[in-house]
Amino acid sequence: MKDFSQKSKEKIITILLPILSTIFILGISLLIYFFSKGYRINIPEGQITKTGVLTVKTDPLTASLFINNESSGRTPNSKSLDIGDYDVSVRKDKYFDWNQKVSVQEEISTLVFPWLVLKDPEKTEKWNSSSTLISSWISKDYNTIVFLLKDTEEKFTLWNYKVNTSLWDFSSNPSEIISLENNKFELTISPNGQYAILKLTSTPEKIYILETQKSNTLENAKTFDISNYKKYSIKWAEDNNHIILESSKEILSYDTIRQNIYKIVEKGTDKKYIWSTDKEGFFYLITNSTQEFENSYVYTLNQYKLDGTQQKTIIENIYLQKDKQYIDYYRTNGYTSTPFTNSVENTQTVGQVSEIKVFQDAKGAAIKTEYATYWYDINTSKYLMISPYSLNILDIAPDQKRILLTSDKDLLVFTFDKDEADHTEEIGTKVILQIENTKDIRWISNSTNIYFQKDNHFYIADKAGTNQYQIIDTTNIKNAIVKNSRESIVTLEVGTDNKVYINEYKIH
Repeated sequence: MKDFSQKSKEKIITILLPILSTIFILGISLLIYFFSKGYRINIPEGQITKTGVLTVKTDPLTASLFINNESSGRTPNSKSLDIGDYDVSVRKDKYFDWNQKVSVQEEISTLVFPWLVLKDPEKTEKWNSSSTLISSWISKDYNTIVFLLKDTEEKFTLWNYKVNTSLWDFSSNPSEIISLENNKFELTISPNGQYAILKLTSTPEKIYILETQKSNTLENAKTFDISNYKKYSIKWAEDNNHIILESSKEILSYDTIRQNIYKIVEKGTDKKYIWSTDKEGFFYLITNSTQEFENSYVYTLNQYKLDGTQQKTIIENIYLQKDKQYIDYYRTNGYTSTPFTNSVENTQTVGQVSEIKVFQDAKGAAIKTEYATYWYDINTSKYLMISPYSLNILDIAPDQKRILLTSDKDLLVFTFDKDEADHTEEIGTKVILQIENTKDIRWISNSTNIYFQKDNHFYIADKAGTNQYQIIDTTNIKNAIVKNSRESIVTLEVGTDNKVYINEYKIH
């Protein structure tokens, strides 16, 4: 009987053991699955909670991380946290503290990349001169400072300083561009600072085209006879090789290399001509369409090469309502940054076009009207409302995903593209700071920070505007630029001894 009972138990165990093992493995697998999905068991409170992951990577590394004012180790660091909002702080000796409210979401890794800035920049003198500083210019790409010195009563010298130089560039920096007898001239430097248009008061019938990175004389410089173009405005094209000449009758381009003139467009009497150029050598022209509607303006955006050839229509019809009440609705009730198509019935696009900037790398264009500002996506042929107000279009970020703009009182960032997995970014426009007494607003090369001057100080801020740092006093500084390496600020300044200095301030 005992043998039978023993055999029964063994048989039951033999049957149950695989079942229990299977249940155990399934249970462990489910725990691993739910753990990977962010679920956690809170034993003291008897709850199952959802979590996400916060990852903080600082530049420079090994900073102290605080979450809700509690120490959370050193960076780089990843923490599993309950979903919700957290006050994240990063602290490092000799650097400004970085603080931001971060939202942690379930089943998502939230990535944060604080860029830290030194509190007390280390100053290094790069060059000085006992001559008197008369004027200075900065290239549009912020890579060149051109400045005029008075050496004697009868000698003025124009100089070039390259802000960003390569490791293998052993040329003199700064370098003298040209020596002149007086300072009675107009100077317009190209967007990349490598060329300059010099127009002397004594010879108004011609302009000199100088190469700023080598020594020039009036005798060996290229010249362009403008005696037949006295009523034309003169402006550099963004490709740095062409000059645009515009009159009431036509728009021309002058190729400074081949020294040829090309007609881009002959103007009609009743059309408005708004144009821009890009670095790739294209000319963009927005004009009134041949279509006419009682309640709408209609425009066409065309692209040309800068020699006037290869005309291509980018946007065949841009419809904009004439009645301002349509935009007043969005100003009163708000708007969403949702892509929309344009038609004659559409009420989101309003007002006459006053400016357009095409960004080839971003595959889009910013369009400013008398009442509002829009983004046009060339790939999708759809629009986004940047703002129901007319904004000044400043600069696109190096990552080609956002634009800096200004109103009369605010600095704004418009984000038109983001990674799908990045919930810390939102498509749309945000006010990041007030700009009263603010100038020289510019992206830093990491696309997440900006710099500007305000009230005689140089500031750095993140793109959200939550971290703003006062870096150096600019009372005696004429120009200041953050280098592409993001390691230092280059300045042109006049010292208390009245000497001219080029200095670098290490900020990172």
